[in-house]
Amino acid sequence: MKQNKNKARKKIRNDEQSRETEIAEELFGKVLPQRERLKPDIKEITAPFKNQDTVMRVFCANCGFMYEAEKGLFEHLNKTCVMNISLEPTRQAYLEVGGCPICKTNIGGLEVVKVSVQ
Repeated sequence: MKQNKNKARKKIRNDEQSRETEIAEELFGKVLPQRERLKPDIKEITAPFKNQDTVMRVFCANCGFMYEAEKGLFEHLNKTCVMNISLEPTRQAYLEVGGCPICKTNIGGLEVVKVSVQ
């Protein structure tokens, strides 16, 4: 009888912990195991821009999504993140981010990575 009560208490505790974990994940997101950051294809990063207003490409190291970004993004980053990104167009660097609206994940990080144009 005592053994059944202990099992019942343990099950209640496990159920409570599961519910608490579920609520925390809903509020704060799920912690994913860290994995290796993706690297872009250098030929794609250094290719000529399609849009004449592009300053630099942005690459998500979490999902691999890449896009061309205009001056406004870098002006905002220079103000809010205390970065000093040149507003002159360049294919010799890209902005690596740790998450984006496509993957809806943030593994952290924001860094200008220099590359050589071939």
